[in-house]
Amino acid sequence: MSRRDDIINRALYWSDPGSYRVAPDDLIYFFQTAGTEVAPTGAEAKEAMGYGGGVKVQGHAKQWCGIFATCVLRECGLDASWTLMGGKMRPSSDVKLVWGNQGMQPGDVALIASASHHFIVVDVDYNKNTIHSVDGNQAWQTIKELTSRKVRYPRESQQLQPYGYYRIGG
Repeated sequence: MSRRDDIINRALYWSDPGSYRVAPDDLIYFFQTAGTEVAPTGAEAKEAMGYGGGVKVQGHAKQWCGIFATCVLRECGLDASWTLMGGKMRPSSDVKLVWGNQGMQPGDVALIASASHHFIVVDVDYNKNTIHSVDGNQAWQTIKELTSRKVRYPRESQQLQPYGYYRIGG
């Protein structure tokens, strides 16, 4: 089994059976495993269960979609970590930021909406304009499998969105 298969299987595990509502301990685990500078306290994670998405860490709202994706990569043995400063994955020998979408493959972590949402690519079909993904930080603190995310063409460009992704090496 390849690293990409491991990533996809682990992401699908978290979304089983298509949607999973995380617990406060899961949120703490994602932050710690992703290597963030700080993680939510138990009280902050518990308070987040009443939110539509995100979690306050030391009084600052943090979206955890990229943190979840980074956690999955680390669970699969990749050198990956997330910085809360700027909300992005740190460069490493196992992940490389690529702008555009050419060459995106299952197991990569895609970016959309001005890099504010990240998700794990399960499959991409450029002919049908769809991406099958697993997304963290969805409505009411869930991880969801989205089987036919429609991608749009921006008016000024013929590029398929997402507009960037973290390429998984090895």
